[in-house]
Amino acid sequence: MISLKKFSIILIIVVFSLNKIEAISFENQLITTYDNNNIVINNNNLILSEYSLENQNNPIKFEMINNLSVKDISNINWDINNMALGPYRFTVTYKNKLNEYRLGLQQLSFGAAKYIRPLQWFDSINPLDNDTLNEGVYGLLYRKYNKQNHTTWFWVLYGNELLRIADLYRTVDNRVEVGGRYQLPIAFGEIGLSIHRREIKFNLSEATENRLGFDFISKGLIPLWTEHVIVMAESDSENQQILRSMLGTDYTLGIGNGLYLLTEWSYSNVLINSETSSLIGGVVQLNYPISVLDQVSYIAQVSDQGQAEHIWVYSRTFDFFKAVTMLYTKDKKASIAFYWNY
Repeated sequence: MISLKKFSIILIIVVFSLNKIEAISFENQLITTYDNNNIVINNNNLILSEYSLENQNNPIKFEMINNLSVKDISNINWDINNMALGPYRFTVTYKNKLNEYRLGLQQLSFGAAKYIRPLQWFDSINPLDNDTLNEGVYGLLYRKYNKQNHTTWFWVLYGNELLRIADLYRTVDNRVEVGGRYQLPIAFGEIGLSIHRREIKFNLSEATENRLGFDFISKGLIPLWTEHVIVMAESDSENQQILRSMLGTDYTLGIGNGLYLLTEWSYSNVLINSETSSLIGGVVQLNYPISVLDQVSYIAQVSDQGQAEHIWVYSRTFDFFKAVTMLYTKDKKASIAFYWNY
């Protein structure tokens, strides 16, 4: 039987072969890291091919993005296993003023947090990556809008058996995942309620996992945002209960060109069978624009278990590309990464 991934690739290729491609763009990211006397150069390429078919009442959009990545291109003995070519995004979208349907391999993200994201259920976005490259999910997404800016989401996912960032256990093969979300604007911000249901595979059994998420963002003089998630699953022999919460804020101080401060703090408690663990952690970020083209940043990640990571970032924007230098220090070890986005 042909897999969902292969069928989707064939479908998109057929659609694109039958229609004129209206827009093609190319984007490249070159990453160089130096760690423990080793230099590794990774190359990620994104080729975007987009076909759009629109009329006044029923706009339909086809989009396909292919990803070509090469790991450790500095190694003289190239290995074909270090190269990968595959779909990054391919979607068919139907949208009008109040409704949106999107089918295919897509990004599914929500929530206000930047670093500590309890609602990071489906994406793998790295907040330090300017291109926000991340894995997508296969599924159908429906969004309903109204004139009061209320937004209702429904999604059905299939063929996503790999572990995601928020997962402790894999989704059972060939099982459908379903969920939804409701966003409600209020006088001083916005609140959101999210749910998700899937079948998971424990070590010895299977169970139904239910997730409930709540988020709120305040848009006052000093912004605040918070996310809370409860995850529960139980079989006859195994169970999991997870609680994750976070609170964040940011502010720009009137120092020089403007010193930007962001901080997020979290608490998590995980119960797996009879074993419980908890963690309190936080992130502090400082950004300062030296000029219109140059910026320096500092990020610190700490926890109540004594773990700490420090990141220093310098970025410069040129006419056709952006260069970013990052210095990481963790557990008395250091590494340097250079990002070239063009």
